[in-house]
Amino acid sequence: MAVIRQQTQVFNKPVGVRRINTGEAEVWEQVAAQADNFRSRALQKAATEAEQAGKMKGMAVESGQISAIDPTTNQPVAFKAPANFGEIAASSYQDIITRRFEQSVDNELKTQGAYYAQNAGNSDEYKNAISGHVGNMINAGGDDTYFSRYIQEAGQSYVDSTYLAMKSKELQASILETNTNAHFSMVENRELIKRNIIAQNITGVNDSIDKQKKVINDLFNVKYYTRAQRESELDSLRGLEALTYNTELTTYFANLPKADRVKFLVDLDNPNNIEDPNIKTLVINALATHNKQTLIEGFNKTVARSEDLTLSEVQKEVSKFLPAINSNMSSRDIDSLTLPIEDEKVRNEVRSHLKLDYINKLVSFKADNSKDATLFINELRKAEPNNETLAGLLRKNFNKDSDMSLDVQQSLEFIQNLTSKERISIAENLSSRLPSIKSIESSAANKREQGYRENIRNIKTTGDYKDVIKSIEKDNTIVNKDTLLELTKNVYANRMNQSAAAISLSYNELENVSIALGDKRGVALLETPQEILAFEQYKDAHNINPSSVNAAIASRLKASAQINLDIANEVKTKALKGAIEKGISVPHDDMEFLQKEIMGEEIFLTAENIENYPIMTDALKKGIMFPAFKSFFNSAVTSTNEATVAKAGNLFEEMTRVKVDSEGMSYQIDMLKANMKPETYAQLNAAAVTARAEYTTPFLVISELRQYDGNLDEDVLADYNNSTGGNLKKIKSIFDDRNVSPNFRKELSIAIKMQKSRGVQITEEAVDTIVENYIETNNMGRDTNVIAPHIDGATAYPVLSFINEVNFTQNRIALTKAIAQDDAYSPLLKGGTKLDQAREVVKDVTLQNLPTLLRATVQSFRGQYQARSEIADVGLTREGHKVLNTDLFWKPDLMSFANGVPKYTAQYKDINETFQDLIVNGEPWALERIGDYRDEFRSVAHKEFIAKLRSTKPKIKAEGYINYQATLKHMTFAEFIKDPEFNELVAAYGNEEEVKIAYATQRLRWNAQSNNAFREQLMNIDIKDAALQYLRGVEGIGQN
Repeated sequence: MAVIRQQTQVFNKPVGVRRINTGEAEVWEQVAAQADNFRSRALQKAATEAEQAGKMKGMAVESGQISAIDPTTNQPVAFKAPANFGEIAASSYQDIITRRFEQSVDNELKTQGAYYAQNAGNSDEYKNAISGHVGNMINAGGDDTYFSRYIQEAGQSYVDSTYLAMKSKELQASILETNTNAHFSMVENRELIKRNIIAQNITGVNDSIDKQKKVINDLFNVKYYTRAQRESELDSLRGLEALTYNTELTTYFANLPKADRVKFLVDLDNPNNIEDPNIKTLVINALATHNKQTLIEGFNKTVARSEDLTLSEVQKEVSKFLPAINSNMSSRDIDSLTLPIEDEKVRNEVRSHLKLDYINKLVSFKADNSKDATLFINELRKAEPNNETLAGLLRKNFNKDSDMSLDVQQSLEFIQNLTSKERISIAENLSSRLPSIKSIESSAANKREQGYRENIRNIKTTGDYKDVIKSIEKDNTIVNKDTLLELTKNVYANRMNQSAAAISLSYNELENVSIALGDKRGVALLETPQEILAFEQYKDAHNINPSSVNAAIASRLKASAQINLDIANEVKTKALKGAIEKGISVPHDDMEFLQKEIMGEEIFLTAENIENYPIMTDALKKGIMFPAFKSFFNSAVTSTNEATVAKAGNLFEEMTRVKVDSEGMSYQIDMLKANMKPETYAQLNAAAVTARAEYTTPFLVISELRQYDGNLDEDVLADYNNSTGGNLKKIKSIFDDRNVSPNFRKELSIAIKMQKSRGVQITEEAVDTIVENYIETNNMGRDTNVIAPHIDGATAYPVLSFINEVNFTQNRIALTKAIAQDDAYSPLLKGGTKLDQAREVVKDVTLQNLPTLLRATVQSFRGQYQARSEIADVGLTREGHKVLNTDLFWKPDLMSFANGVPKYTAQYKDINETFQDLIVNGEPWALERIGDYRDEFRSVAHKEFIAKLRSTKPKIKAEGYINYQATLKHMTFAEFIKDPEFNELVAAYGNEEEVKIAYATQRLRWNAQSNNAFREQLMNIDIKDAALQYLRGVEGIGQN
């Protein structure tokens, strides 16, 4: 053990007494110190453990006991420490309880505050609600404690801070709402201004525009509008203001199709491109009033769709943050400011608007420094803008009217911190404003320009023109000098063009003037006084502005040519209508032309508009089909519109079964088959046959066919193959063992599928029934001498169903005699000898010819073809003529049938079994109806009358009635005007004269059917003139 050095000390003891230090005391002192240290560590450990126990116990207490206040102590229920806790443990326990209590109070205030804020109508309601809640939390029934004071102080602080925040937001919202209402009120008023300008009603419009300008500036001053938005709104108003001086032109522009509007705006650069002389004059006058850009702004505003009366999210956020933007902010500051915007897309757009506004506050460009604007824009577009260039532009064009202070370095840093995308966006926005910037001049310059424009507007003579040109050329302060000079030339040329336009010239005269203006010989080339006068009017203007004068003359020539064309078209239309009224077909191109003249812009016929075009329906009844009718029938087979299918079905029934009674014969004419697509005809015919047989409608039949659930072709073949044991792959193959033409195979296949779609089992017997029904309902007859589509020898054109037997016999006799004159046909003839003649005489005497005569007499028209041929041959032989030694075949002329006139051409088979025409006098020999057709005409008129009774228009009904009455033999004119319906007919037509003309016209047409000569005569005169002569009692065509 080291010796501890002691220092000499003074003691109050006897002197001379000495003591020896053995070290024992130090040992015991160290032992005591170690014991104390041990006890201290033990106590420290016990304290730590007690503190930890208190904390653990405090954290383990249920939350409800922490926040619950004992009303007698005004302390949390759990505040009292457990009885077995010492001082340290109890203190630790209560410290935890206190902290948990504070946290509980803070959480409850936030939770309930959020709830009341969401459900309260306004900030005052919120304050009352949350204050009441805090009062309930205090529950002051006992002594004032820390806990009750904490609730009170924390609660009051929370109420005050949140109430002020809500009140501030309400104020901001109120200001935003007031400004927004002002904005939308202005938008609504601007729509009214636009409508009034277009309607050329400008009373009070300029006052409204001035008020709107004030509102725009007010909204800018309160930082609701950005600078860019203010300029855009003011540009719109300037444009509308310009249009108040040009309302007629505005109305014209507003009514143009969209594509033509674009061309019109382009032509403002060169009005000479505008063909219409009146519009060109209006444009030139408008440009003499306002600059082009202002007019464009106004024109575009008038046709823009109405502005939405709702703020976009971007607009809302911009208006919210705009007041906070100032010159001390950086680009990053704006980014930080807008971070609370949750939608990233909206946030980026808002930043773009705010940064653009910052730039607009820094710099201001006008007409005299528009080049600087271009330089500034180009720098922004660069990947690395030049700071020196930007600094110079900022200093030169600093916006002294803004609330910003110029700090070039700070402004450069703002621009440098923009992203490349942001710089380009700002550049594009400024670029779009360049035309407007160039048009904004100083008030003095603007006043001078307006003075020149007024002088330009007042130009009337060549002297006026020269004076204005001289004054503009001398003034070097005008920014838009070239524009004004060009405008002066245009206005002068236009004035001269207008003067010349008042001189009436024919097309040829105007063309001569145009040639003379471009020729050195000039007036020497002209002959008439009118030409010379017009030349003098055009001459000076042509020397100054030849393009304008040439354009004006070209426009006049075009207009003159159009007038001539209109006259020619009117004549053509009248001629085509006349031909169709007489049942004469016209070429396809002419049909399309006439259809456009009749229907105008309408392209398609519908069930609803068909009655609007009676001339087209009447043509259909004469077998003449306009292209629109073909489309109508084609669309009907696929249409789901019941009215369309029903109308098409009714027309099909009517026009394919036109009944004719004549010369003791009755037959039907199909007016449609030759004019329709085979597929369309097949479907409509099959639907009509099915509907007729089953007493239903074509629409239901077609609908069931379309809506069939399954594969019709496969199901039909499955039925048929099961019933016959066959293995057919196509429906058409069902007719392989029958003599059926391809066209009818198609029609019958559709008929079979329609039956299947209606639930019929397709067996061999079912097919037989379908075929027989088809033959019967289509009035087909068996005639093996007809070259036409057939079903088992049955055709729709059996000769003796359409041609009177006497006509047929006479035609065969005439044909035989005609070809006997041509040696080329001698192989087709036989007999003609005296011996043949004698034999026929003997047969007559011995009654051997009697069976032939009886057969011809008693047989029905169908099937007596051979007997009638034999009668003709007997007559020829008896007279000593040769007779046919070959079978004759007859090919129906489908177009003639479609026009209601049965007609065939004669053919024979050559040695190669090929059909050949029989040519007589250079033309194929024809077999057709001859004689009086007035009965057929009356029959058609009766059917038309029935059809027109369906119309809702009185005049159409009256027309059908008159046309039918005029075909009645007894209905003379005297009888007609005594008809009880006469007064109603007059009311429908509007005057008595028209009714009489309608009767006379139809009466003449009916009489003309009495013989071919009359019909030909009627085709070569003006029917209306003939009707007027008829009414005046002049001897005309036919009989009364």
